[in-house]
Amino acid sequence: MNVYIFYGRVRQYGGIERNILALAQVVAASGITPVLICFEDQVDLHRESGGVLQVKVIGSGNMLKRVLRIREIVAANANDSTSLIICFGVWGGAFLSMTGLGYLLHYTDPPSVMPEMVSWFQKVKFSLLSNAAIRRAKSCITMTERNARELRHRFGRDFDVIYQGGVPPPVGFEINCDNRVLRLVSVCRLHASKNLDWAIELHQACMQDERLKDKFTRIELLLIGDGPERDKLQEMAVKSNSVDSVKLLGFCTSEEIERIMATANIAVVPGVQGYGLPVLEALYRGMYVLLNEASGISEILGEDARVCISRNSKADFIKSGIDFLSALDMKLLPDVYVSSRGELPTEDSWGQALGRAARWW
Repeated sequence: MNVYIFYGRVRQYGGIERNILALAQVVAASGITPVLICFEDQVDLHRESGGVLQVKVIGSGNMLKRVLRIREIVAANANDSTSLIICFGVWGGAFLSMTGLGYLLHYTDPPSVMPEMVSWFQKVKFSLLSNAAIRRAKSCITMTERNARELRHRFGRDFDVIYQGGVPPPVGFEINCDNRVLRLVSVCRLHASKNLDWAIELHQACMQDERLKDKFTRIELLLIGDGPERDKLQEMAVKSNSVDSVKLLGFCTSEEIERIMATANIAVVPGVQGYGLPVLEALYRGMYVLLNEASGISEILGEDARVCISRNSKADFIKSGIDFLSALDMKLLPDVYVSSRGELPTEDSWGQALGRAARWW
């Protein structure tokens, strides 16, 4: 049996690409073949999935030909006429709305956390395509109640919520922290919305705080990821005389990230974002988290003692972070790791729920 995922253009490895690969693994484990249909795939998701995900590239160009092509693919391999295509993203949903095929729309980031559209034409186009995608979807899913409220207010349709899980630690993962070293780490694209300048200023404040200087022999900030803000952040580190302790590591492989996470004790997440998978992945690995309330995932972590949630301001993020860090007992980290298991959403729970919503099982 085949089931279908649609995502318009796969151009770089990011959050939605990770979602697709995670869903493909859950589907394959159920004995079903996941098939991604897209206009282009520059990442080679078939390879990234270890061959689990089949990819059908229908190309660009004539819209009618693309509509006919996707209908042909689905018709030729239809095993269950009641199952829905899972579509990631509103642009893909707008395309599927023209095909007559049944689809579930997974709306990841609401408009409030998307890049601002400066031209009148862009705003009108986005509004028209979004309304078409949402109106004709058989089901609409998002990842937080906050997102659902915003989308309901803007588009007049209810969205169901399925909390996504992150990548679990590999078998044999062990914390390898030096409790006298405060190692802050961020894993994300280096975009303005991630507020990583707050992280650098937090690091500077930590270096100057007498309580933290007494507790730690060294304080480091590791920024994992690449993006348009890299040069600006590097310049900030130079100006603050922190180039030895603020390190922009660029893109790292999953194996490299695991090695870094094993030696880090604090995840810093100052950004404004629809969800925030790195938060879950840090908690899976026994880390504490400094989190901006404007990350959607904050709504399920308010009672978690491992997480410090600040208001959406640089001043409060830094003040809350300093107070939280100064009160921590780093010797408890291994116990935190043990207690974190089984309490949070997982990739499997998310994939199973999404598959049920799409009538795949």
